[in-house]
Amino acid sequence: MITKTARRHLRLVRALPTIAGLAILAFQAGAVLSAAPAAAAQASQPAPVLTAIRAAHYPGYDRLVFQFAKGLPTRWSARYLSARSTASSGLPESVADSTWLLVSFARATGHNSGGVAYVPASTGYALPDIMQVVTVRDHGGTVSFAVALARHEPFRMSTLAHPSRVVIEVQTPFRTVPVRDFFVSTAGTASPSTIVPVSRPVTEPATASGALQRLFAGPTRAELARGLLFVASGATGFWRLQIQGGVARVWLTGGCGNGGSTVTVASEIVPTLTQFGSVRWVKIYDPAGNTERPAGNTNSIPVCLTPAAPAPGFTGVLIIAVLIAAALGILVGLGLSVLSVVTGLVRRPNLITPSAYRAERIKAKPIPTGQFGPDTAWPFYPVRQMRADLARIEADRAARYAKLWRWPGKPLVWILLLPLTAAVVVCLVSAWLTTVLLEILLALVIWTSAAITGAAFAIAAVLLCGIERAWHTVMRTEASCPAPDCYHVTPRPAYLCPGCSALHRDIRPSRLGLFTRRCACGTLIPTMVLRAAWHLQAVCQRCEKPLRPGAAALRDVRIPIFGDTSAGKTRFLYAALDSLVAITSRAGTRFGFPDEESQNEATAALDLIRSGRDTVKTSTTLPAALTCRIGSGRRSTLVHLFDTAGESYRAAQMHDSLGFLDHGHGLVYVLDPFSVGSISDRVSGHDATAVQRAHAAAGDPETAYGEVVSRLRDSGVEASGQRLAIVVSKVDLLSAAGIELPGDSDAIADWLMDAGVHNVVLSARREFAEVRYFLVASLAADQPDRPHDPGAPLVWLLGTRGLRLPAHPPEAAGEQAPRSGTGQDQDEVSAEPGKTAVVQP
Repeated sequence: MITKTARRHLRLVRALPTIAGLAILAFQAGAVLSAAPAAAAQASQPAPVLTAIRAAHYPGYDRLVFQFAKGLPTRWSARYLSARSTASSGLPESVADSTWLLVSFARATGHNSGGVAYVPASTGYALPDIMQVVTVRDHGGTVSFAVALARHEPFRMSTLAHPSRVVIEVQTPFRTVPVRDFFVSTAGTASPSTIVPVSRPVTEPATASGALQRLFAGPTRAELARGLLFVASGATGFWRLQIQGGVARVWLTGGCGNGGSTVTVASEIVPTLTQFGSVRWVKIYDPAGNTERPAGNTNSIPVCLTPAAPAPGFTGVLIIAVLIAAALGILVGLGLSVLSVVTGLVRRPNLITPSAYRAERIKAKPIPTGQFGPDTAWPFYPVRQMRADLARIEADRAARYAKLWRWPGKPLVWILLLPLTAAVVVCLVSAWLTTVLLEILLALVIWTSAAITGAAFAIAAVLLCGIERAWHTVMRTEASCPAPDCYHVTPRPAYLCPGCSALHRDIRPSRLGLFTRRCACGTLIPTMVLRAAWHLQAVCQRCEKPLRPGAAALRDVRIPIFGDTSAGKTRFLYAALDSLVAITSRAGTRFGFPDEESQNEATAALDLIRSGRDTVKTSTTLPAALTCRIGSGRRSTLVHLFDTAGESYRAAQMHDSLGFLDHGHGLVYVLDPFSVGSISDRVSGHDATAVQRAHAAAGDPETAYGEVVSRLRDSGVEASGQRLAIVVSKVDLLSAAGIELPGDSDAIADWLMDAGVHNVVLSARREFAEVRYFLVASLAADQPDRPHDPGAPLVWLLGTRGLRLPAHPPEAAGEQAPRSGTGQDQDEVSAEPGKTAVVQP
């Protein structure tokens, strides 16, 4: 194939004028006559001997060095040839490129007196431009070589002395990328069988043709020393390469034959070409253009390259028999493994039931006194069931494999059938190895998956628990039991399973599940209080009675109201509740009740206070909390108000039952001013009937206060961390009697000290973190003249717990109070002043 460069050279030669040719002939004739004496002198000197050829790459060029002994040749030349032509130039067809350089040395030799050449006939090079050097001629005093190049580039020749060398430097002003060529390795084997990749530089972009040219150039000298060789199978190169539709087609030149070997040139061409993404299949054609399967998506080689099949002897037959027995054993082992997995996981699984897992946990870690055992739910798979499944699979595999060794017939029969016995033994051993390897692989996969899942599970569990703890801390959420004789407070209540009513006491993300857990009955229940509070029935951990909806997920505020008998505690509670309805209505904040019990109690209380009727005496039984809900969504607040009869503080047997005092977030002490002698006397002096209408408390105001402080101290509750609102009740009657009342908290405290209640004032300042005083008229919220708001003490205490409410109505007289907002929360109740609370849709 003639390149464009060769065509340009031919046109240049044809264009030379005839006169120039005659001048050259005359010059050559004169040179011959003058050089005759010099040639006779040189004939007596020994000819230079080519001893070595070396090549290396330097920045910007490849250097090729021809080293001589006994001086330099008389002439040397190098020129690009126009085309590969064995007939005209004498070049061998093994030169694997269309661009090559012919280097000649006159009056030189490349062999010794015995005819042995000093350099190989062909040597490959892994340089950017120089690919191969092939000996063309070594006789008649002339040595010539063909240098295969990747590209036609400028070059220059020079000589060096000591030792004598002729140097050719070929410029390389281009970039290369590495590709792989595959050669046959004979290291450590009796015959070529292993295909080894080597790296070759190819001019960008990396082409399959360039890689194939480098392959036919052969291995380098260092690779030959490593035992690599190029099996040509008679081919001297290729004349065409076509890649289309993922199929590469190669047409070989020269000869074609397998040479009786199982490895041919196809073994090297196929991996060399399929390294490129555009090639999936390789079809090789012989010099006549034939291949076995020219069509279809499959590899194809000509018949001449079909690997030779070795003739099997006795050893070969024995090896084949062992391989067949081993293959059967592998199939048997694969079948046993599949059966064991199916049996262990599907047909007869060893399920770790919730009760069995709970018993294991209790045995491993006994339950401390006063704590609850683990919940009864299905464990997370990798925690326990995974080990049981692996154990069941292994037991089934061992049992099935043991049955295979139960030989039918007598041992003598199997001795007589020794060849068959040996084959069966090989089969069974192969089956055992297969089952063991597959079981190890299965265990590795399961344990690796379990480790990854467990790590992700642990991280997620820590994050979820952290989120819940952060919510509890920021929102101050707790679950408080409103039931009498209990009043237990916990950050996490227990929950009833909606399927079987089983009690789940700890639903944090754990071994039983991350986002959900499966109860023993099979019902999926959510984990985390923040989710379970809206889907499950919460109950008290201690008494197991129902809690308010949203318990432990909403801000929880508990305010005990205490005072002496007939001090006006109940009326203050009802009036304060009515005031909260009005305050939240003006602020546009939702106000309601979380359940029907609280709604019914609040409805009766609001009807009583708005109708102006008198409240009945508080029952001496322990109170259930009156709970209201302020706000909407998950940022709302549950407010629990406790009202206990005054006799409860004086009865010794009731002292230990007032547990709601221990967990209060603020106390309200209702002080009846008519129980203070000095104040009662002043009122009697102005209006004697006012004292009768007041139904004054019979006891000393200091008594109830002292009982509560004593109760807190005995329970280990630090009063110094509590806030106390001292409410002076019945101020409407004091005002009607003409008593001048103070304005702010400090003035009220001074007024009480002047009235003789200084022990309460001084003790409260000393015992509590903060004390405020309020004058309260327990009237309905819709009455026109209401200066002493009963809701003010609760607004102050709620504000200290993060719930901010306006303490006074809007200043604009004509401003209309907005209605409470409507939301989507179920079981939520709202009310407006003067109206009974109703359930919002």
